[in-house]
Amino acid sequence: MISRAIEKTLDHAYRRKWERTCWAIDIHETMILPNWSEKEIPKEFYPMAMETMQAISRREDIVTILYTCSHPREIEEYQVYFRSKSIRFDYVNENPEVKNKK
Repeated sequence: MISRAIEKTLDHAYRRKWERTCWAIDIHETMILPNWSEKEIPKEFYPMAMETMQAISRREDIVTILYTCSHPREIEEYQVYFRSKSIRFDYVNENPEVKNKK
């Protein structure tokens, strides 16, 4: 259950004294029901997905990353749509706060 995973993650971060955790969240078939339309991006949320994302967006201890393979035009449209629903994403398909150790 997703609520248990969220609770476990936040508890773990608290015990480790982490200031923030990073969450990569997909759009399609995770937050939004797919519609397979070539003309219109799907915008119907799964039950409680919008409310959950709004709650996550209010937390300063969570870095949110929109993780998607959508086309650039669709990503821009989704960013506007999510902002209109008070859903915040800090980054899209990247997390510059965590450096690669190559």
